[in-house]
Amino acid sequence: TAGIAATKAENSDVREVASSFEQGHKGLLKQTEDLAKKLNLTPRQPKEAPMAQAHADALRKLKATTGQEFDRVFIANEVAYHDGAIKILSDTLEPAIKNPELKAAVKAAVPAFQAHLAASQKLAAKYQVS
Repeated sequence: TAGIAATKAENSDVREVASSFEQGHKGLLKQTEDLAKKLNLTPRQPKEAPMAQAHADALRKLKATTGQEFDRVFIANEVAYHDGAIKILSDTLEPAIKNPELKAAVKAAVPAFQAHLAASQKLAAKYQVS
């Protein structure tokens, strides 16, 4: 979603935030892939991905929307996504992980998601997105 918004958002500050999210998510993905390789793990999608449908719906809406409405849809999605991701990381994944290195990596990712949530909430307040 951030990759789409980095080029399609109407407002420059929304594009800037989206670009920073895109880079942050790419960095986290690279760290995750590197750790999986180091630990000889093969990442796989869970049977139940609680945010998968919401993500698919958001992508569909973003691709079909332009202008100020695009910005509102993107901002609302980012607030909901980052809030949900923090809860999953903290309440579900971290407690279930036995490997100390993997557990530490999940715990270390939470502040980045919290920063993205705060940035999304700031945009939501500025553009009156609820």
